[in-house]
Formats: sequence, C-alpha cells, structure tokens
Amino acid sequence: MNTMQLEINGKEYEFKASIKFMRALNEKVKTKSGDREVELGMTYALGGIIGGEIEDLIDVLYAMNIGFSPRIKKEELETYIEDCDDIDGLFKKVSDFLSKANVSKKKYEQIQKAMKQTSQVKA
Repeated sequence: MNTMQLEINGKEYEFKASIKFMRALNEKVKTKSGDREVELGMTYALGGIIGGEIEDLIDVLYAMNIGFSPRIKKEELETYIEDCDDIDGLFKKVSDFLSKANVSKKKYEQIQKAMKQTSQVKA
C-alpha cells in the first residue's frame, strides 16, 4: 500500500506519506530544545488526524499530494472536505493509511499510545 487514491470532483488524486510529505508538515511547527531546533509539525498533524481535526486533515492531504499530477489545490480540498458526506470515513481512511506508511507508522503508534495513556489517567 504505497499510495492512497481519492476521487474529488470527478478527478482521481494520489496521496502518499512520503519524505516530502513529512518535511512539508515538519516545517509548520518548530521549537527550540537546548541549542537545536526541533521540527514537530508531523507529530502535531498526526495527533490532529487521530483527534478528528479538520484543519490537520486538510494539511495532511495537501502534503500527501506533493509531487503528484494532478496536484490538488488547497481550496478544492477544503470544499471537498466541507461537502464530504462521510467525514468520519475519510478520517478513518487517512488514519488507517498513515498508521501503515513507513514515514508515519512509528510516530503514529507513539501518538496513539500517548493519547491512550492520557485518557486513562483522566478516567
């Protein structure tokens, strides 16, 4: 399972959790740790996907389409998500894909585990 396809407005688009995807997301959130800069964008975005955050879904899908033709426009993606009849199904599809892709699998597992531990502590 190397790529994921979605049909949007009659066009077939390809999406992949690639190194370009990871770098594009990581650039969005940076912090300092001691004397070095740490990129956390993918971590935040994966947490958002698990948590059902629409803005993260848009960012993740947009980044996953980097390098493909046709390249989806962000506005087209936003409209697709706004009008989606099964948003839960779309989150599940993206979540399942990211949980298996080499670039995101380990980080996805770590985030899920941390979220599960946090919810058990609160209960």
